[in-house]
Amino acid sequence: MPGDVAIFDYEVISNISNYILKLRNDSKDSAYRAINYESIILYYKTGEYLNNILKLHNYGDGCIAEIAKRISAIDPTIKGFDKRNLYRMRQFYLTYPDFEIVSTLLTQLNWSCNVTIMHRSKSESERMFYINLAIREHYSVRELNSIFRAGCKSPPAVKSASAYAPNRCDSGTDSTVWMEEDAQNLGISDCALSVYSGRIL
Repeated sequence: MPGDVAIFDYEVISNISNYILKLRNDSKDSAYRAINYESIILYYKTGEYLNNILKLHNYGDGCIAEIAKRISAIDPTIKGFDKRNLYRMRQFYLTYPDFEIVSTLLTQLNWSCNVTIMHRSKSESERMFYINLAIREHYSVRELNSIFRAGCKSPPAVKSASAYAPNRCDSGTDSTVWMEEDAQNLGISDCALSVYSGRIL
């Protein structure tokens, strides 16, 4: 009846609350993975297109700088498509001509980790070693750079499982930061992103 004091089993209430939070966190992780996947595919396809266009018109790399300027003039709010990153996208495509490797492996790492491995590896076999290592150990780009500097060929002490973000190599800063940048590059609205990043949820 109204006004009656309800008696609850607070262990049950706690279990229900924890499960709801788990659903919410699982949804966030799925959103991170989806945005990252689309971002990596976008960068790869952009690199492929740039490479084909330069070949078709017999243009040099200087053309990329002009394209970056034009993109910025058309939409100054766009991030991630400056001269430096467009060069990287083309190099990304040239480094990994096999799209299957990109779609199945490299989409499990964020752009910063992919760029680090691409630039610092000296051979294809070394690249594959660090790709698989970064995926397995969920390294941040900072950790990845430390491993390259040390010339490690085996993973350092494994972090606790609680420190891992599922299937994500974060950028060494808050994982929401790189997700926001990639989401903006994909044209995802701030409102939609805020739901996934936990500002509204």
